[in-house]
Amino acid sequence: MFAAIYYAVDKAMGYLSCFPQFRAMILATVPNAAQAFIAAAGDFYTWQLAEKIYGTGGNIGWATVSHTLAPDLAAC
Repeated sequence: MFAAIYYAVDKAMGYLSCFPQFRAMILATVPNAAQAFIAAAGDFYTWQLAEKIYGTGGNIGWATVSHTLAPDLAAC
C-alpha cells in the first residue's frame, strides 16, 4: 500500500518537475501522512461501531476510542 502511495507521489512530483530537494522532502513525509490518515480512519470507525453497538447519546463511544489510544499515548 505504501509503495503505491510512493509511486503515485513520485510520478506527480515528476510531472510537476519539482526541485529534487522538495521532492525528497515530500517523499519523506508521505508515509507519515498516510499512516496518520489510516489511524484516524480506524479510530473513527471504532467510535462508530461502539455507537452502533451500545447506542448513541452516552460516553461509551468516547471511552472506546480513549482505550484504543491509550497504548499509543503510553509509548510517548
